[in-house]
Amino acid sequence: MAKGKLTAKKIERLDRPGAYGDGETLYLRVRESGSCSWVQIVTIDGKRAERGLGGFPLVSLCEAREIAFENRRALRRGENPFRRRQLAQSGAPTFGEALEAFLGIRHESWRHAKTEKQWRASMRDYALPTIGKMPVSEIE
Repeated sequence: MAKGKLTAKKIERLDRPGAYGDGETLYLRVRESGSCSWVQIVTIDGKRAERGLGGFPLVSLCEAREIAFENRRALRRGENPFRRRQLAQSGAPTFGEALEAFLGIRHESWRHAKTEKQWRASMRDYALPTIGKMPVSEIE
């Protein structure tokens, strides 16, 4: 992890409102009131995305750098760490959870028990290993 531009001493001396870059995608935002918070600004799918990482000093400079670094690593893997956090907060069901709910609803309407067994086997073998743990809102 690269060393940033900000230091503990520099942060202590910041008294003017604004956004102060640490490097990469991490900024310390200072408000008129003097309160400070960490913000990460990235580009996702060609659009600017901004996420608060927590207030300073509750979230230290070192912690903010670590969080920002992990988010950049996730982006590099093709994941959207900001969306993952939103979905975790929204409680979106996973594909596996939605499948179980669907099978429970359909259970009474199937004419043969064999049909449900075939569905379960197909989902177990083909869908669940790849998308079973994904929130349904992320599946395209």
